[in-house]
Amino acid sequence: MIHDIDIAVNVLFKGEKNCKIFSAGSANVCEALAVFPDCVVSISASRLSSKKFRTFYVESEDYTAEGDFMTQEVYIYRKPGRYGVENERYTQENIIEKVLVNKVEPLKVELKTFLDCVNSGKSFPVTPEEALRNLQICEQIKQGLQINKPQ
Repeated sequence: MIHDIDIAVNVLFKGEKNCKIFSAGSANVCEALAVFPDCVVSISASRLSSKKFRTFYVESEDYTAEGDFMTQEVYIYRKPGRYGVENERYTQENIIEKVLVNKVEPLKVELKTFLDCVNSGKSFPVTPEEALRNLQICEQIKQGLQINKPQ
């Protein structure tokens, strides 16, 4: 889940320091909720359940983003503001965008990037400050999991 946290915090909400973290589950199946001032981000991961999953949802007033890290697919749902009533039923028209994602093997790309940085002397794309924040968020998530609760 550390990579998912990195994407959510350092890519989608880069620079936003004000968020509250909540979590539930166990070390094997986890749900984390990051509450930012204008939206809520949910990150789910499972490694030992009957179905492996790694997903995220971003909920705000203007859009909902839904992503699956396993299939590397992202959808954004936007509301254009058209509402109505037809046959005594409420209707709302939405726009659904499928974000084009270059499907790659993430660990392979990460390791290649690391080796390229070592060989060229360039900085790694994730700064030490971002990495530390990711670990701090992981610790906050860990605090809410069953593994820390007395039996």
